[in-house]
Amino acid sequence: MNRILFIMLWLLVGTSVIKAQDMEPEDTVSRYSVQIDIRNAYISGVCIMRREPQQVTASIVNEFGVSALTYRYDRAKQKVKILSIMKKMDRWYVKRMLRKDLRVVMQQLLNGDEATEDRSVTYENKKYKIKYNYTPLTNEVKE
Repeated sequence: MNRILFIMLWLLVGTSVIKAQDMEPEDTVSRYSVQIDIRNAYISGVCIMRREPQQVTASIVNEFGVSALTYRYDRAKQKVKILSIMKKMDRWYVKRMLRKDLRVVMQQLLNGDEATEDRSVTYENKKYKIKYNYTPLTNEVKE
């Protein structure tokens, strides 16, 4: 639990440090609305993604502030490493499937492949009937 809080705090503090420094445009923090549809259930929330030159670290947090998944994508090796995962999903076969699916999603997000007009990315694992939808969040306030 402390590890998850540390990672979330690290991502939030990293956001303010990045804004304070004049860093390269490659080193940024992005926020996405995420929905993962599974046969009889779904996971939804916000994905906070920190992009660095060699890797991308992301954490999916649900509406209640509970971290569902934290992972790191290595750009050079094109591999996903799951750093933490909810206890209900902590199974080797779930992690393996998530690693493969998130690898494809990350490649689409970083390359802009198959993105729609609003820059959202959708990927469907047809074998297991799981659909991933990442939609960028904006800072605009509607009144």
